[in-house]
Amino acid sequence: MAKLHDTQEYTDLDNPFGDDNLTTPFVWAKKREATEKKINKRLSKREHTHRDTESQRLNREELLRVKKRRKEREIELKEREEDRNREQRKKETEHFRIWEKQEDEFHLNQVKTRSDIRLSSNRAKPIDKLANYINLSSSDNVNELQIEDPCKILCGVCVGDLEDLIEDIKVYVRMEEGTNLHFWQDISIIAEEEVTSLKRLENNSNSRAVINAQLSPEVASLFKDKSHSELASLYVQIESSLNKQELDGRAYWETVLRQLRSHMARLRLKERHQEMLNRKLISLKAENSVNKTESELSCDKDVSKTTRDITVHTSSNAMSEQCTDISGISNEDSSFYLYEQGRYSPNLLSLSEVSDEQVISSTQADTGLLIAQSRVMRGELADDKLCSSESDEKMVSRAEQSDFTEGEDFTTEVRIEQQYLWMDKYKPRKPRYFNRVHTGFEWNKYNQTHYDHDNPPPKIVQGYKFNIFYPDLINKTKTPEYFLEPCKDSKEFVILRFRAGPPYEDIAFKVVNREWEYSYKHGFRSQFNCNIFQLWFHYKRNRYRK
Repeated sequence: MAKLHDTQEYTDLDNPFGDDNLTTPFVWAKKREATEKKINKRLSKREHTHRDTESQRLNREELLRVKKRRKEREIELKEREEDRNREQRKKETEHFRIWEKQEDEFHLNQVKTRSDIRLSSNRAKPIDKLANYINLSSSDNVNELQIEDPCKILCGVCVGDLEDLIEDIKVYVRMEEGTNLHFWQDISIIAEEEVTSLKRLENNSNSRAVINAQLSPEVASLFKDKSHSELASLYVQIESSLNKQELDGRAYWETVLRQLRSHMARLRLKERHQEMLNRKLISLKAENSVNKTESELSCDKDVSKTTRDITVHTSSNAMSEQCTDISGISNEDSSFYLYEQGRYSPNLLSLSEVSDEQVISSTQADTGLLIAQSRVMRGELADDKLCSSESDEKMVSRAEQSDFTEGEDFTTEVRIEQQYLWMDKYKPRKPRYFNRVHTGFEWNKYNQTHYDHDNPPPKIVQGYKFNIFYPDLINKTKTPEYFLEPCKDSKEFVILRFRAGPPYEDIAFKVVNREWEYSYKHGFRSQFNCNIFQLWFHYKRNRYRK
């Protein structure tokens, strides 16, 4: 018991049990009596002490084994928890990697979408043109041959745009994950050289800048008529010499090295551009050869069919006899036959065969007659004759000189299925018109949050301006009217019909179905003056307030 107490480091005065006799061995008299009764033998005090000591030893060993198992279990649980956390971290890392990749793809698509929008609206930046060039070079569309050399895209760009281009290139390189790394590196090298050159010109008071500007033509002459491999070896040689301090005039050789690097980048871009054009040209030639082969095969089939059906006569008769021989052939087959015989041109007439009454017209007269006939077939001659008077021209010029220059041309006329049988002084015809549609941006809270002036929201229709000309109106005391009719195709549009009376037919246009602003302060106008019916209006703007 003393060893157990020494191990536990408890004393009679200092123990958590409040036992003043903790170090005194406890004798369990009842247990000893039960043990003696069980073995039918009376044990001495020494034997009881020995049995108690052995029992304590076994208990201590069991206690140590329990402690050891508990520590092993704790270590096992800890390792299991660490494995679980490691697997969880691995899954989270993989999930984050996928999410980051999707995020980069989304941002890349957004960048490309903004680039396409700027290209379509003719306000493209250099990065937009370069990205479009990359897309065209990687596609197999042979129709996209009118592409610009990437070196020419950087010509005439200011310093600010070049610096923005360098930052945009970094974004593309990061999001494309090295897909077009060499191309973007060459563009970045050229852009940095252009920025350095432009800044050097701005600060031309610096003597070193003046010296570099004077040396630029001399340096450029060193690279002329050299291949890319020769330039690369020259670059390595100059760079190693500069690192070893073997060259005099370090500023000069640094200028040479910088311009050599830019020249090599331009040369690589030109080789890439020429290779792409050659590839496109080969594809185009292959496609044209396939189409030509198909057309030749179809033509050979038709000619062979005609040749099989024609009976060749050996007599040297005139053209009329040959036409009689092929009279049993279809018009198409006979045309092929005549074309093959080389007699597809009309026969030359002599002067004796031409009668005196026959009229010979000039080329200008024939051209004018053909134009007039074609316009009559399209139903345009009557309208032009009736509406091309001097008064109509004055009305058009008056409408163009007024404050009617905003917006875009609006000529979306709707066809009206209605027949007119007026047999009065004038023939029925459509009136002439001069219309404009007013479009713009709506900067509501949503658009202010998701768009800016560099990337504006889509334009919306904000109003229309109609000028309808009625110079030959019979009843000029009656003002022309307009009506709104529902559109069968879509509820988002309505039909705006104008009616004035004879000799003018009704004319209708499809407009946006929204509420109008009828206040003159917002530009509303509905009047008939100087034979011009004007209808100007804007749509109401919905403003939401809390």
